[in-house]
Amino acid sequence: MIETHAHLDFPQFDKDRDIIIKRAKEEGIIRIINIGVDLESSRKSVELADKYVEIYATVGFHPHDASKLSLNSLKELKRLAQHPKVVGIGEIGLDYYRNLSPRDVQTQAFKDQIKLALDVNKPIVVHIRDAWDEGLSILKKTDAKKVGGVLHCFSGNYTQAQEGLELGFYLSFNGTLTYHNSKSAELVKKLPLDFILTETDCPYLTPSPHRGKRNEPAYVKLVGEKLTQLFSPLTFQDIERITTINAHKLFGLNIKFKPEIAYPIRNSLYLNLTSECTNSCSFCVRFYSDFVKGHYLRLDHEPNFQEVIATMGDFQKYDEVVFCGLGEPTLRLDLLKKIAKYV
Repeated sequence: MIETHAHLDFPQFDKDRDIIIKRAKEEGIIRIINIGVDLESSRKSVELADKYVEIYATVGFHPHDASKLSLNSLKELKRLAQHPKVVGIGEIGLDYYRNLSPRDVQTQAFKDQIKLALDVNKPIVVHIRDAWDEGLSILKKTDAKKVGGVLHCFSGNYTQAQEGLELGFYLSFNGTLTYHNSKSAELVKKLPLDFILTETDCPYLTPSPHRGKRNEPAYVKLVGEKLTQLFSPLTFQDIERITTINAHKLFGLNIKFKPEIAYPIRNSLYLNLTSECTNSCSFCVRFYSDFVKGHYLRLDHEPNFQEVIATMGDFQKYDEVVFCGLGEPTLRLDLLKKIAKYV
């Protein structure tokens, strides 16, 4: 899985940072995005990205620290953003709950950093709390959709979620999704999974059953498990794959994908026999993505019978075998019939 929002540079991790990162890797967390909240934190995030292969960084000023944003610090953020492992500007936005910076200062800092993101052509990581209408309005007026981004720790309502999606933004969910009577849990079921990201916001917002303790990137799997419950009958592997692809699409995390011939979704096995379809159906996924439910389906060659059978494995454990893929399977009718007879 991908941990899209961590604060591993914070002092809560000073005593065991290496252990925490190692534990995340052992739990199958293949990428961690460390998020800047001010100039010092942004620098430390870049340092972590330099030190650890699996860590990427964003740079920016949190609305709490908006009062510290100056022309010089904007210039330094722009310099840091040139680093090849800096994948976004953030976290930026509005926080009218704590109001640790004056609201007008927050608004200007938000706009200034969106402009920076547009200048360096990188997505934004947006923090909004008790200011959804104002925040979404700023995103619209500043053309933030040109770079896109994520509405981190989404806490808005369904209408606000739809506005964010219409802007092309992803919505990110963390440990609060696992809390008893979570409003987010009811909301997320109504949202398209292809625009959902997973995060922890560690060291805060620890998911159940560890609530009350320090959060860490390894716990992002608990968010994935909750999403699995909410999107049943999709499996945890489906959720894991789809959210990983989502994060890669937004941030570009240098993940290599191999074309898949046989691929599971829920308890069905799908067979991808060709990428050579000559039709031009306007509704076909192949015109806007190489992925279906997190599977990379752009074949680099036309598979033969033995290849298909080998990739199917123990197909009898599935409820059904489906001839599918990016191309029309009957273009390879002889192969289709041979596999069907085998099955």
